[in-house]
Amino acid sequence: MIAVVDEAMVVRGAAGYVLVAVLIADDRRAVVRSAAQRVVPRRRRFHFHDEEDREKRAMLQLVADEALEAHAVIASPCPPREREAIRQRLLTELAVAVASRPAVELTIESRDIHNDRLDRMTLIQARRGGLIPEDMAYVHRRPTDEPLLWLADGLAGAARAGLLLRDTTWLQQLPTGLLSVRRFSPAGLLTKEAG
Repeated sequence: MIAVVDEAMVVRGAAGYVLVAVLIADDRRAVVRSAAQRVVPRRRRFHFHDEEDREKRAMLQLVADEALEAHAVIASPCPPREREAIRQRLLTELAVAVASRPAVELTIESRDIHNDRLDRMTLIQARRGGLIPEDMAYVHRRPTDEPLLWLADGLAGAARAGLLLRDTTWLQQLPTGLLSVRRFSPAGLLTKEAG
């Protein structure tokens, strides 16, 4: 099983950070990848923020049709100076949430060499701490190379709109019970990290 992971954030005002994982069955990867590519056939990637409503609806319908489950972890407010530390704590929480499924492979949207290294260090610490299984695989991929990440992007955009900006239009497309949401205060996340 693959868990594709992406983020969305609000950077103004109180700000907030959302990290999501969409779980897809191994035997559905190729079919879902092709379906995602048909949503934006003339482009090399999908990005919720830049898409027309038709494409947003189509990607969320694909999530609704194909996701075994989905998870969102949210921190709000999210002060800019603490954003990376908060992201790393959210990544740990998200990895723990999907670790209950056997043989899950995390595929995380790449953010550049330095930030990908921070993610890897976080996951190594989670392994050493016994929070995730020793055999949990993870890889960073670019959305231009892995269209399955587009499902996570779509869900992250919908979660940002609905859970941080209070526009539930997009989340209403998902079946009840598909998305589990956990909210964290930055203080609680950063205290956990220190302790």
